[in-house]
Amino acid sequence: MMSGPLADRIVRVIVSGFTAARLVREEDEHRAAAVVHSIERLRDSKLAWAAIIGLTILITLGSNRGLSPQELEALGWGAHVGRLDFGATWSLYVVRPMFMLLQLAWLWRLLMTALLYRGIAKIDLHLIPSHPDRAGGLGFLELHSGAFSLVVLAMSCVACASVAQQILVHGATLESMKVQLGGLVVLLVLLFLAPLMVFSRPMRRVRLRGRLQYGILAGRHVGGLHERWVEGHEVKDDAVLSAPEIGPAADVATLYTLATSMRAFPIGLRALVGVLLPAAAPVLVVATLEVPLKEILVKVLGMLR
Repeated sequence: MMSGPLADRIVRVIVSGFTAARLVREEDEHRAAAVVHSIERLRDSKLAWAAIIGLTILITLGSNRGLSPQELEALGWGAHVGRLDFGATWSLYVVRPMFMLLQLAWLWRLLMTALLYRGIAKIDLHLIPSHPDRAGGLGFLELHSGAFSLVVLAMSCVACASVAQQILVHGATLESMKVQLGGLVVLLVLLFLAPLMVFSRPMRRVRLRGRLQYGILAGRHVGGLHERWVEGHEVKDDAVLSAPEIGPAADVATLYTLATSMRAFPIGLRALVGVLLPAAAPVLVVATLEVPLKEILVKVLGMLR
């Protein structure tokens, strides 16, 4: 899970994008800066990291009690199966705690990212309904999934390794584990895309307002054209017809289509694939234990048709 620098760079690009795209008005820039500074203080909080380490220790001590011989056998390295040998001890008190610590640290980082987005979303962002990205100008938020894709892959790999062990060692079947595998993918996708949902409320509000505003604009423009060229009357509201930035009726139709097709959520195909693919890839590897890879690929491609 050494993707910290990558995640930091991507989140910094996203945060700077609000100002670069002029989504934050000049009078609100100090509020956006205050949100960023508060999250930075939270990120560097020694109390928070002490709590993460303490929670890791508690989980480790609690989960290592009453292990069955089968569990110790799976963890052991030597010939003394079912006993707490060096391999089992190393796995229980070094490997697992380290992975748990990294998981909790990344979940904490995910929570901080959600708080950061929530603070920015509370600002009256200058969203444009007719923006070509169909997200009011928030299309760059789809970079978010790239910040956590390696983390999702690592979590999915570890969970799928446990399922593979159940199939290979303990005689479980892929059919009996499909609920766990499907639930794993759904949980990871929902968990790591959830921070983006804080922007859904301002997006829905702007989309609704945009439908009204651009409907009125299109009505004025098309109504003026109809009155002038079909009915042969003099048009009093001539400014909207001659405005160079609006252009002909086809341009007005394009603006109206963009405004009315704006998404209500900032999660597009790119953001979804950026989390879904690393979450599902280890599941496909587990599936190859019982189903040939060729057959899996044929079924997947058939679903995409």
